[in-house]
Amino acid sequence: MGIFQTAVAIYLTIKMLYDGTGFKSLLTTNQPKLSKGEEQGYLTSGIHLAPSTMSTVNTCRFASAGCQAACLNTSGHGGIGLDVDGLNDIQRIRIARTNLLFSDRSRWLQIFEREMALFLRKADRLDLIPVFRPNITSDIQWEKIAVTRDGVQYRNMFEAYPEVQFYDYTAYPAHRRDLTISNYHLTFSLKEDNDSTALQALASGMNVAVAIRAKKHALPSTFSGFPVIDGDLDDLRFLDPKGGHIVGLSPKGRAAMHDTSGFIRDVGSVIGGPRRDGWFYYDGRVTIAA
Repeated sequence: MGIFQTAVAIYLTIKMLYDGTGFKSLLTTNQPKLSKGEEQGYLTSGIHLAPSTMSTVNTCRFASAGCQAACLNTSGHGGIGLDVDGLNDIQRIRIARTNLLFSDRSRWLQIFEREMALFLRKADRLDLIPVFRPNITSDIQWEKIAVTRDGVQYRNMFEAYPEVQFYDYTAYPAHRRDLTISNYHLTFSLKEDNDSTALQALASGMNVAVAIRAKKHALPSTFSGFPVIDGDLDDLRFLDPKGGHIVGLSPKGRAAMHDTSGFIRDVGSVIGGPRRDGWFYYDGRVTIAA
């Protein structure tokens, strides 16, 4: 087979892999916040899936009403020109990616392997460190999903790609995530209804992301007694100081700015204030219900 015929065969194989999926690419690389890492020597990519119950499955097990309303899923182009169903082409692509993950896992993983190879080649070409965020708009336990690389099956993507630094935000309780994976960094997400779980995450050595009602880069130096990291400077959470810190995030989008659910926290509020699940406070070691 000549070079031309080989090229055609490869093209047709790739075309068949994507035909009927509803999307032309699985990975996202062109988000403004993800791109900020390039200035620090990192090339970042990730996966935009349909959040919560937007698709045929629930990708955010611990989603709250407040975080669904303020979700980054509708920021930027994801929120432009929505139809009567609240969808546009970008939203339909995210739904298609999600549905394929749960309806044809083998095919989804083949696409993932192909695009990860392209991503790693790009990082090498640009002499940048590859960084990957699997849950940009979802909260899936990827440590439980096996992947294949070069014909070898691994327990998860973190084991398959040891040269990649992975990171995510999660609302899963700390004991339900594997915090021992060396190349996977997790930051807990505070919502309007999970104060006690957030305090447990802090006690376990995690940092906690909090949407604070403040202007961008004008966050308080401390929140609820914990030092604040400006999470709007970049998305490289794995570079943050380890444990016991608040990752402050300013509200993004109109819905977040006008949040009344309690998801967006006031500057002077305290984690463990009066919520539907009662009062909680943190004594430096454990969470105690008063």
